[in-house]
Amino acid sequence: MNLLQKKSTFPYFYMQTLTVWLPTGATPDGISVDQVSGLLFYTDTGYNIIALITLEGTYSKTVINQDLDEPRAIVTNPQTG
Repeated sequence: MNLLQKKSTFPYFYMQTLTVWLPTGATPDGISVDQVSGLLFYTDTGYNIIALITLEGTYSKTVINQDLDEPRAIVTNPQTG
């Protein structure tokens, strides 16, 4: 997967937006920002994965890439990590 090639803008916090660069071909659907860890988790219906990226865009990782069929919503709980 080619990283940091697609610019995506998401609603972030009270009348603000967050812009991150995602892999080419990514189709982000659900997003969740963990402000404690500084990570944005997203579901990708194009690659059928759940992935994370730092809010600065310096690191990304696929968290789950098996047994998913068009993953949609996602939520994080910063209290449990």
